[in-house]
Amino acid sequence: MGATRDIAEWSSSISYSDIPERIHAKTKAQILSVLGAIHAGRHSEGARSAHEVARSWGTGDESTVFLTGERLPHLNAIFANACASVSFDFDDYVFAGHTGHSAVCAALAYGELEGGSGRDILSAITVGNEVGGRLGASLLFGPHNGQMWSYIHVLEGVCIASRFAGLDAGRTANAIGIAFTQPPYPLMPAFMGPDSKLLIPASTTVDGCRAAELAARGWTGSQSILEDHQGFLRRFNESNLGWILSGFGDAWLSDTLTYKVVPGCAYIDTAVDAFAEIVRRFEADAGRPLGPDDVAEVDVRCGVFTSGMESFSGMYRSPERLEPISINFSVALSFGLMLVAGDLAPRYLSHKYLDANREAIETAAAKVHVAHDAEIDGRAGKASESKGFSLASVLSGRSLDGVSFEGYVMAFPAEVTLRTTDGRNYTAAQEAPLGAAGRPWDETERLVRDKFVSNFAGDAARATEAAAVIEHLEDVGDIREVTALLTAS
Repeated sequence: MGATRDIAEWSSSISYSDIPERIHAKTKAQILSVLGAIHAGRHSEGARSAHEVARSWGTGDESTVFLTGERLPHLNAIFANACASVSFDFDDYVFAGHTGHSAVCAALAYGELEGGSGRDILSAITVGNEVGGRLGASLLFGPHNGQMWSYIHVLEGVCIASRFAGLDAGRTANAIGIAFTQPPYPLMPAFMGPDSKLLIPASTTVDGCRAAELAARGWTGSQSILEDHQGFLRRFNESNLGWILSGFGDAWLSDTLTYKVVPGCAYIDTAVDAFAEIVRRFEADAGRPLGPDDVAEVDVRCGVFTSGMESFSGMYRSPERLEPISINFSVALSFGLMLVAGDLAPRYLSHKYLDANREAIETAAAKVHVAHDAEIDGRAGKASESKGFSLASVLSGRSLDGVSFEGYVMAFPAEVTLRTTDGRNYTAAQEAPLGAAGRPWDETERLVRDKFVSNFAGDAARATEAAAVIEHLEDVGDIREVTALLTAS
């Protein structure tokens, strides 16, 4: 069989008991992470207006919009939730893809629609992570990267919706063929839009789901759409790594799940972690918070991805106003916001706050110098190799059969040095960001729970109760019994 049929066979047949317990634990953390990002999206004008548009498409008591607790037709709810999830780049990701927007939003919506159990939800999300991560990795050297692997959400949406519709492997393969009839090709100016970026996971997930619903009604599609010599992979990159669409049920990409604990691109995370450590040390020494006037300059040594992102994102900054996405993709602006607001929290990414504090943030950011260091690049791969995992060896193979990702470390090393106006120096470094694959699991569980609780739009008691339900989701018989608890009221 080819990749399309292989994906259809595995995604339609895998059960909860086929998935290792450690993966279920990581998936439950992912649900908390995505819901935390969705609730944080209430500070985004773009996410709120996306909800208004989704409501205008029609009302219906099918699935929950977690920002408000309102129930809409399931596809409308998926669109609204995915827009909120991606609004501040406050998501999670695997190697290679930001799979949570589609995996979590689609699974919860269809679970409500069909009365799925907690185990159904966890299994469906794992399917999304595994197929989406593989599709992104198959085009690792293609025309897109990171959040711009928008087509992974098409595949996740179609596989998740097909499971809840009860489609067999043949009809799931048809659904994949339908879904990839017109694959998305996002453009960089739209990605840096900024509001247009929200469509990248939202509209694509819905497109995948619609394809499954058409297949459920008898539609057919190419059952070799991904691997055909005129199909998706070759049209996007003749030198694709299509062999990565293998190893299902054996190699678990979900082991690479990484959860963001601050909003922004993954490439800023280690620098932010290091700077936050410096801020804590300064406050302990001085007995007061670090402020912009205390900073003479900040030097950041980082890898090529972080430095490249810093310079590239500057090309798309608005001359009229400071946009949240500009901060999400800039170490310097993220530091500037931390110095002015005292924190890199979603509430400070609203246009209201940024408009009022733009000059102070940009002045502080101007003191930050970001520079590429080749030695830093070398350290990234060594983090995984120290745990017995070599990504280079995996990518030089021809199948994921027998590959374990348990030793993978999501490392983006960075070193930050602060020189204060009174002549003191502080230096801190971070190899893998907080919440990353490869860090202690008890630390990550705590941080993800804190992310959910601190960003939840309702009161703390309700947030704590909701987190406890997700942490024991396998015991829930019908997800509709608990989804209302995941909203503010």
